[in-house]
Amino acid sequence: DNALNRIPGEAPVAAHSAVKAIGLLGLYGQSVGLRASTDMLAACLGSERMARECLDYLVQKSIIVFRKHEQSYALWEGSDIDLDAVSEKALSHIGTGSLAARIRKTITLHPIVARSHYIKTGTLRYFTVQVLDGTPASIESALGDKNDADGRISYILSSSESERLRLIEFAKQLTRKGKTSLRVLAFPRPLSGLELALRDAELWTWIQENESRLQGDPVARQEVRARHFFALQELHAMLGRTFSLSGHAFDPRQCDWIYAGNEQPDRTSREFLHWLSEICTSVFK
Repeated sequence: DNALNRIPGEAPVAAHSAVKAIGLLGLYGQSVGLRASTDMLAACLGSERMARECLDYLVQKSIIVFRKHEQSYALWEGSDIDLDAVSEKALSHIGTGSLAARIRKTITLHPIVARSHYIKTGTLRYFTVQVLDGTPASIESALGDKNDADGRISYILSSSESERLRLIEFAKQLTRKGKTSLRVLAFPRPLSGLELALRDAELWTWIQENESRLQGDPVARQEVRARHFFALQELHAMLGRTFSLSGHAFDPRQCDWIYAGNEQPDRTSREFLHWLSEICTSVFK
């Protein structure tokens, strides 16, 4: 009702219908896979030209807002904060540092327990998980650094398939030379769109943590919270199966795995976890 009451008298004839459609899609659309996109609203209003005219007008009057991350419209209760301008400002504060460091800062990596080994022996052993940039030096550090856990899984990132293959060969040669007990190396295939998804998550994290005006503006604060949540969801959906993130089914076939000089065969999640237990058993006899 608030949005309808704010529509001026000179508004396009279909403005009220557009606001009602956006409100209903916002309330019920997600549960049935619908959103208030331009195409959907054009279908509701019966004309693409009419829809665009209404939407442009309503955005200009701050009655609705276009959410770029969802490519859809939503009702806007009004705010003194221009989130588009805030976003532009935030871009200068994010995206610094290596890709691995940015991922470590944005997502939470959980240890992996050698469950079968625990059931068989009664001793709890686990592997910490880390993400590193794809350089020979980082591979050497992954194999040599001390570790409080029993083992370590290191994901080695690469910017191209050719670089990834070179690093895999380097890792195989290096791990043949010396003792690398319970040091497992994973080489994920380059992910299309990762940089964009990571930047979006960093952007809304920075705004949520640093835009002080949000404290006095509940409408903008709620919008930022929603965009931050959506950006993290998108990033987790992209990385979840590779890095075994909470709420996602782990798929070790997203990577090539190197252990003790050998490239490991493709394994399902269950087979991979059983393999981790086997190498624990072979080390802790």
